[in-house]
Amino acid sequence: MPDPLLMIPGPVPVREDVLAALAEPVRSHTSAENAASLRRAQRGICALVGSEGALVHVLAGSGTLAMEVALVNHAAPGERVVVCSEGFFGDRFVEIATALGQEAVPVRSEWGRRLDPEAVRRACVSGPAPAVVTITHVDTSTGVLADVPALVAVAREHGALVVLDGVCATGAVEETMDAWGVDVVITGAQKGLGLPRA
Repeated sequence: MPDPLLMIPGPVPVREDVLAALAEPVRSHTSAENAASLRRAQRGICALVGSEGALVHVLAGSGTLAMEVALVNHAAPGERVVVCSEGFFGDRFVEIATALGQEAVPVRSEWGRRLDPEAVRRACVSGPAPAVVTITHVDTSTGVLADVPALVAVAREHGALVVLDGVCATGAVEETMDAWGVDVVITGAQKGLGLPRA
């Protein structure tokens, strides 16, 4: 029976060579072979997101877990997190920040439309300076491609770190982390990278 053609936002079909690699014998996590493989993957991810020296952390979990890891490590409880939301997954940052005790400040666009950087600027000055500004590069729910350079420029005006959700975008559209001034890029395996989800 042929594999079904998945016409959904994710997971995407996985290439045969990737599936074959998954069938290889399990290696020790402390082996030199495994360390070399991880270093090769880290270099590849840096190249993919346009960074010379990003620290790459591989998590066994969903994109939502990566969102939580990014927020818990870059904003303390009570600090402001300005959330640029162009759909459902942008709004997920609001839920996560609120659950972590951070002050989530959502800036939402009409579904199907790009966010106005001026709206983000107004949110940044509406209270204490934000610790973090989150941007969803492409929101799966709406398909909107964020104007990342413009939104990062606003975040930088206010001294905020930038967390870019690339779950739907990394490997599918251009991401230039260093050139854009993005501090953290999170992604998932099952979309633009074309890998099975952990």
